[in-house]
Amino acid sequence: NLIVSLGSAGSRKLEQAEIYQAVSVSYRDMDASPLGFEKGATPFLDLPVTVPLPFVIPGIKTATLSTGGAIITGAAYDAMDTDMVDMETFACLRGWQL
Repeated sequence: NLIVSLGSAGSRKLEQAEIYQAVSVSYRDMDASPLGFEKGATPFLDLPVTVPLPFVIPGIKTATLSTGGAIITGAAYDAMDTDMVDMETFACLRGWQL
């Protein structure tokens, strides 16, 4: 099965108005570290903090993606270790996995 999600993502690293495909996604809002889980890991869900996406289209630039509920601007990018950010990809991933 293949799900294609087209949309916009923010970045202060990548060239604006270019097309990139996400090769991995992380859920930046999850922080259960006070309970002993790694920051970014969803408790009791057998997924790594950064989930590699299984399909890469040759010839399209790739980038890593962080997804979450907050709009990321300015200094908030300093906390990101990914190339771009959005607000829906982790939900799409989980829907596909079910």
